[in-house]
Amino acid sequence: QLRVDAACAELVNTDTPISAVAMQTGFADQSHLTRTLKQYVGFSPLAFRKACADGQHIASLPASPSNAGR
Repeated sequence: QLRVDAACAELVNTDTPISAVAMQTGFADQSHLTRTLKQYVGFSPLAFRKACADGQHIASLPASPSNAGR
């Protein structure tokens, strides 16, 4: 969860390429970040970044993989 939180913060607050965000936050590669982020928040990294940039309310996203199907 800590790596996901860190990746989300990087995606929202920087224009760092997604592959670099993945490496900086401890994921093996971009595809690993993508799979994990989809599992936790239901968005790909690019979709998450765009949703935040568009002002969508992200606080209501699931906090764990078990809640992701809601």
